[in-house]
Formats: sequence, structure tokens, C-alpha cells
Amino acid sequence: MQGNRYNKIRGKKKIHIRLLRWSFFSRLMVLTINITKTHLKPLFYKLFRKHLLES
Repeated sequence: MQGNRYNKIRGKKKIHIRLLRWSFFSRLMVLTINITKTHLKPLFYKLFRKHLLES
């Protein structure tokens, strides 16, 4: 009985850690996407226009 209860707690802990890691990664992804949207869009736009003018 005791071992079973321990396994249950350990399983919950694993799931919790996985959820924490997943939320951290998703937050990081959202942050990077927002940063790239704000900073890289004008850069890409400039490069794209330059490329269009050259061709």
C-alpha cells in the first residue's frame, strides 16, 4: 500500500514538472514571437524592398 501511494505522488510531481516546463516554454515562444514581430518585421521589409529594387 505504501509504495502505491508513493508512486501516485511521484507521478503527480512528474506531471506537475512537465506542465511547468511546458508553460515556461510556451511563454518563451510567445515572447520570442512578439519580439521578432516588432523588431524583425521592419528589417525584413527593408531587405525585401531592397531585393525588389535590385531585381
